[in-house]
Amino acid sequence: MDILFDQSSTVDLILSYRLAIIGYGNQAKAQAKNLRDSGLQVTIGLRHNSESWQSAVDDGFIVKDMISAVENSNFIMMLVPDDVQPTLFDQIKHRIQQGTILAFAHGFCIHYQLIKPTSELSVVLIAPKGPGKSVRSLYLDGKGVPALIAIHQVAKNTKDDPLSVALSYAKAIGSTRAGVFHTTFKDETETDLFGEQAVICGGLTELLKAGFETLIESGYPEEIAFFECLYEVKMIADHVFSNGLAAMHESVSLTAEFGSYISGKRVINSDTKTHMKTILQEIQNGDFTQKMLDDMKHGQSQVLREGRQRLRDHPLEQTAKAVLSKISDVSQN
Repeated sequence: MDILFDQSSTVDLILSYRLAIIGYGNQAKAQAKNLRDSGLQVTIGLRHNSESWQSAVDDGFIVKDMISAVENSNFIMMLVPDDVQPTLFDQIKHRIQQGTILAFAHGFCIHYQLIKPTSELSVVLIAPKGPGKSVRSLYLDGKGVPALIAIHQVAKNTKDDPLSVALSYAKAIGSTRAGVFHTTFKDETETDLFGEQAVICGGLTELLKAGFETLIESGYPEEIAFFECLYEVKMIADHVFSNGLAAMHESVSLTAEFGSYISGKRVINSDTKTHMKTILQEIQNGDFTQKMLDDMKHGQSQVLREGRQRLRDHPLEQTAKAVLSKISDVSQN
């Protein structure tokens, strides 16, 4: 897979566009500020009653209602949550100019056809692989967050190659400093969902809880179980991120390294991988998306409500809050 860096593009291309960002959450704030610092004029499109309106004004941006924002733009970046994008797009789609480039930071709504732009629009993906805070802070440090770019469709009357414009946008937010990877909406969406569900959000959470529960059910103090099963995770994750799995293993004690080799696969084994494959299949065939839509069709998700409450009530959560309130967190030193 080719990696594109600063020398692969120029901000001059995106500078020729009238740019609107729809939304003003953390990712939108970061991208808007980076774009402005790269020389672009950015219009923020929001609902009239949006709580973010004054924040965007205070940050010095031109803020318009969404209809006005899209009517006067020929590059629109959708940076509102996936669950509200389809309804929002229905409200603005008839006011978008022919030949406009419609951009997304996640391929979910396009890949699962929750949004179906007309053939008069070009549709691209520009997905920074990091939260808004990192997108902004790394840009200010002269660095950037890597990004994925993709193209879904090209309008017949588009004036430029949409993928080149997407790369120019990625450069303007700082991503070509770190590296930009060319992918597809399908691959970005399905791998992103899988990583969230099976590994970094769902899988990791259940692993942490199971380890903590095993220790306290065996009579160990909750505070000690917290340190061993959660507190040290950040230090290990940072080490892996910076140096790799092999270097991390070689840097811990011989006892820890030996134990990880003989015990790790007893926890994460072939059965785990079988379940992971099932999760991936449900993402690929649309079952997961349908489950989520069915759960949220009445406006409030039962899965989210119950899941959040379970986590708030879990002993690991309570112990973490109690311990961290009494110690000087190493991550802040």
